[in-house]
Amino acid sequence: MLEVSLGRALPDDVSRIWVDGSALDPWPEMMAFIKQLKDDHFKVSLLSNTVKPMSTIVLQRGLYEGFKPLILSDVVGLIKPELPIYQRAMDELRLLANECVYVDDFPKNLVPAKELGMVTVLASDNPRKTIVLIQQILK
Repeated sequence: MLEVSLGRALPDDVSRIWVDGSALDPWPEMMAFIKQLKDDHFKVSLLSNTVKPMSTIVLQRGLYEGFKPLILSDVVGLIKPELPIYQRAMDELRLLANECVYVDDFPKNLVPAKELGMVTVLASDNPRKTIVLIQQILK
């Protein structure tokens, strides 16, 4: 059966590609940091470009739990780096752009967030380094 997400056909092996990827193995230190942010009364949202096979698997494994709002491109029909998905996040968070810290591992996805007035952080493959950058902003 041909998988379709956001109106586009997906490769036959899309589920294997995503399942074999690191998205299903979140960094424990990052998850602990996110929990601490929530405990400290910060709003923590997730804005992700994803496709239906992946989002279904991640939802089933409970890896999206605790993110509110949860904005998945395949669900809302919007995609990064287009401005409307960032605006939707702000609207659902009920925050102004200058009240948001936006973290992404793709530089092109930071551009619209910065244009809207968000503080941006380029996530690295070192979760501790990313956490320190976010902590410096939140001080």
